[in-house]
Amino acid sequence: MVANTGQYTVVVGCDGSWDSFRAVDLAAREALGHGCRLTVLVVPRDDPPGSDEPLSGYSAAEDRGRSRAQVTAHLARERALAAAPDLGVDIVVDAVDGPAVEALAQRAMMLVLGGRGRGGQRALSLSSPSDELVRHLRVPILIPGVRSPVPSTVPHAPHVVVGVDGRGGEEELISIAAVEAAARGCCLVIVRVVRPDPAGGGLARPHIWDETWMAVHQADTAASVSCRVVVTVGDPVTALTDECGPEDLLVVGTRGQGRLAGLVPGSVARGVLDVGTRDVMVVPPAARDIATRHPSVQ
Repeated sequence: MVANTGQYTVVVGCDGSWDSFRAVDLAAREALGHGCRLTVLVVPRDDPPGSDEPLSGYSAAEDRGRSRAQVTAHLARERALAAAPDLGVDIVVDAVDGPAVEALAQRAMMLVLGGRGRGGQRALSLSSPSDELVRHLRVPILIPGVRSPVPSTVPHAPHVVVGVDGRGGEEELISIAAVEAAARGCCLVIVRVVRPDPAGGGLARPHIWDETWMAVHQADTAASVSCRVVVTVGDPVTALTDECGPEDLLVVGTRGQGRLAGLVPGSVARGVLDVGTRDVMVVPPAARDIATRHPSVQ
């Protein structure tokens, strides 16, 4: 079982959009699974004052923005409690660089965001509010996928699927995925995708199996969860999404030292997010040490 994490919190960013309220639903389930609290975070957005308003209109615009943010936060809290009546839910209404968000960074274990904001901007786009939140909170980001309205007729036990590429930094990624599997009480699937090699060799290359064995050993020591490993040759985005069922969680890392440098077009993380049909947890390099910061992921 996952250790009790009552002092930590799952943070969900909500801007009043439909996608962000769907994120609240997922965040409530995550908080329940991890045995921790849920924090609804709303960043106020100011309206510019009208042309006939005096300079003091800027203060009035800030007040209106904060009032709307408070309403959004309370609606999100009610939604979370409707799904989980016994869940502890807190509200934070503050600027991204405000003191409340900085304090929250000490307790946050993950950030849940909708796929798109009110203005249609994709989550985790550079210079977006979500990008700023990631920089401040330094935690994995969970984004809900869009479920098909037609339920699957093929039986499928939920899994947590984590993609690895053998380029290092995967121990923490697998540890985080293993804890998610433990919180859900399901199997962990490690997918090692090998890109096609023009020189040939494919899966016969010895280092691939050495790296795969290391991944299996890491999963075995990360958490008490059942595990299987899939090794395949092909396009990583296609291989990872094909391995996931409709109720699975897909965990991927990013590369690069910039905030979300690994989410540029063409990256694997950006690719699986753009598919949009699965819940995806993105773990930037700055969030890898979550495995040692919180007792729930040790």
